[in-house]
Amino acid sequence: MKKISKMITLLLTLAMVFALAACGSGDGGNGGEQANDNPYNLDYKSTEVQPMSDERATKETLMLIYFPSIATVLQKLVSAPA
Repeated sequence: MKKISKMITLLLTLAMVFALAACGSGDGGNGGEQANDNPYNLDYKSTEVQPMSDERATKETLMLIYFPSIATVLQKLVSAPA
């Protein structure tokens, strides 16, 4: 029984080693072609700070749009007399 257990362990270990070797190809796995990592030409390196404007949604607006039931409960709690 121990011999069978050791054989199974060895086979599973070899399977994991070969699976990792197959996934770790040196060319990135794209067949030698250049991958387009930025298809929309977004500037990820920009350090420019963008100011907030009135055109952007407030927390309250987002709560009303995406979580209307929670927003109404919160509004009732805030407007309730203490």
